[in-house]
Amino acid sequence: MRGVCAVAIVALLLPISCIHEQRGGCPTYMTLDLSSIPESVENLHMILEYEGRGIYADTIYREEFGGVYERAVPKGSANMAIFGNISNMRYEEGYIAPPGLPLDDIYTYFTKIEIRDDLMNERITLLKNHIGVHIRICEPSEADDSGINMEIMGSTVGYDNEGTPVSGEFYHSPLPSHIPTEGEEYYIFGTRLPRLTPEDDFTLRISSASDGVTVAVIPILEKIAQSGYDLSSPELEDLYIEIDISRSAIKISAEGFNSIFHVETTF
Repeated sequence: MRGVCAVAIVALLLPISCIHEQRGGCPTYMTLDLSSIPESVENLHMILEYEGRGIYADTIYREEFGGVYERAVPKGSANMAIFGNISNMRYEEGYIAPPGLPLDDIYTYFTKIEIRDDLMNERITLLKNHIGVHIRICEPSEADDSGINMEIMGSTVGYDNEGTPVSGEFYHSPLPSHIPTEGEEYYIFGTRLPRLTPEDDFTLRISSASDGVTVAVIPILEKIAQSGYDLSSPELEDLYIEIDISRSAIKISAEGFNSIFHVETTF
């Protein structure tokens, strides 16, 4: 009797047409395997972008990752985009960083899917899709007690629903996370950038905090390319950039400021 009741309940939940022969308008019950989501990811924003038919969107929070995620979604060909850890980025047919802010600590998953059957399973494997940039600046002699300002400028601002970087004006002027102290006479600044190509712009401008006089302007992307950093890697590593303005020298590493594995160049 219990089995009969269960069948009756399911039948009531489905559109009447879905229990007859013609099932083209019936939804697909999609189950997502979220078991491999990194612990640092707090939320997922899922977008299904159908060809010429709009989008389906849903947000999944960490407390739901351990259970079974199942939703009824429309059938058809769709781009599936999953953006993890969205907080400040805004949706514009993808997610982009607003002016003045860095990317979120974003993880992503992109694929093209054919939603045809009544049931579908998809395993979600997120990849870190931002470059955490850590910048250490040896205190320049041009800076007075008021310190220095850092401006970070770029030409990409996020990703569309197919995972393609979105062109736009990236600008972030972060506050220092470390200021010079006795024995540690340097500044540290940080930002997060989207995936870059050799044709993109990534420039640092360092200026005096008191009067805004420019201390240095450094087109940094070409220096990163010289370091051997893999801009095309499926999962992006952080970058550690040390700038010695008095020597016009830059050290770049993907392993830390004090790593022996670094490339040194000039500007």
